[in-house]
Amino acid sequence: PLWPVTYYLNAAGALTSTPEWLTSWSGKNVGNLAPNTTYYFKAMARNGDGVATSFGQQTAKATRAETPSIVSVKPPDNASSTKLLVNYSGAAYQYKVWFATYSAAEGQRQLLADWSASTWTLHSSLDPNKKYFYWVKSRNIENVESKFSGEKSGWTLASRPAAATPWYSSVSSVSMRVNWTAGTPANRAGTTYKIV
Repeated sequence: PLWPVTYYLNAAGALTSTPEWLTSWSGKNVGNLAPNTTYYFKAMARNGDGVATSFGQQTAKATRAETPSIVSVKPPDNASSTKLLVNYSGAAYQYKVWFATYSAAEGQRQLLADWSASTWTLHSSLDPNKKYFYWVKSRNIENVESKFSGEKSGWTLASRPAAATPWYSSVSSVSMRVNWTAGTPANRAGTTYKIV
């Protein structure tokens, strides 16, 4: 809808397009609101003859942001072995991203990206063929933070191996040794290779 839109509060605590006079003066729980949205409220009263007062002071309050979800953690392309693209979603004003190289407790996570409206973060300068773990928080326009998202992890690509110098060694009539490098940057120990 286009903003602002005027709604009225009914006795059930729902916002409707039809005005309704309520008998409660102490407050009313309002449900089915959109997350990360500012709502403005004001009230008036009427007497037994149906004569209404003017509106009282208008107040405003934002609903909380949704706890974000990490949609994906993957290399941004098929060539880079040192980057991971973290995508996340959830109705919010801004997001903040943390990472670790293991399933870390909250106090052991490292800040990757401070508060931003972006729903993705590119993590660079990583080691090839390594698993990284991520968490995201969101906040609303009033800077009230959500809980952490669930943990999500992803692997960087392995670096492409290259021919070593020499590429072939110990060549005989029935055998030879094939040599290759661990790539640049070098793959970690435990990386597996396929030679064709």
